[in-house]
Amino acid sequence: MGLTRSLDAEKIREDFPVLKRQVHGKPLVYLDNAASSQKPRIMIDRIAEIYGHEYARAEEGHALSREATKTFEGTRKRVAKLINAGEAGEVVFCRGATEALNLVAIAFGRDGLEEGDEILLTEIEHHSNIVPWIQAARETGARVRAVPIDDRGDVDLERLEKMLTGRVKVLGVSHVSNVTGGVQPVKQITEMAQAHGIQVLVDGAQAVPHIPVDVRDIGCDFYAGSGHKMGGPSSVGFLWGKMSG
Repeated sequence: MGLTRSLDAEKIREDFPVLKRQVHGKPLVYLDNAASSQKPRIMIDRIAEIYGHEYARAEEGHALSREATKTFEGTRKRVAKLINAGEAGEVVFCRGATEALNLVAIAFGRDGLEEGDEILLTEIEHHSNIVPWIQAARETGARVRAVPIDDRGDVDLERLEKMLTGRVKVLGVSHVSNVTGGVQPVKQITEMAQAHGIQVLVDGAQAVPHIPVDVRDIGCDFYAGSGHKMGGPSSVGFLWGKMSG
């Protein structure tokens, strides 16, 4: 028999100062975490400590900078551990998952796409994983195609298989939909695409805060995540890229 673990909602609320507010005469209930999460006291206090006692640019060489560099690189190692990256150097910090997705699209636009190539995106993608690819297609003469979804709102794998042709250079897919909350079989999708030599970018902005993520098990080439959707500061995210070889 499995164990059922109950959540102490009131204890959790105590961790978030904003939830002590009242809105329209009632205790605040915040349900917009898909856009950005509220911040726990421990994170707020840590940010204040950094600005009040430790602040410096990383990699500058003086004492405070060395402390900042150690903290910065320590955070990179924690993110790598969180998603089971092969090494910390595979993690690049960004201003959010949107910038991470843009970086991949820009890189393909500069060196990876040419006229006649195809970019596959699914119909459940957030616009941040659509707009930069449209721009890359315009600049290179490539074409963006949308993989349909089924009646459940999930990626139609049969239709996807038929669209995986030699013209496709990259496939972008959301791990968890920010609209439906549906969890996509990204490992299976990656295997399908890579069997045709297609690189895979996974948008994990909604996945990392809620489910275990193992990028090595998924096998994708790139994985984008957001920090500010999981209790971190504003404008924080990361891009993971698999080391060549």
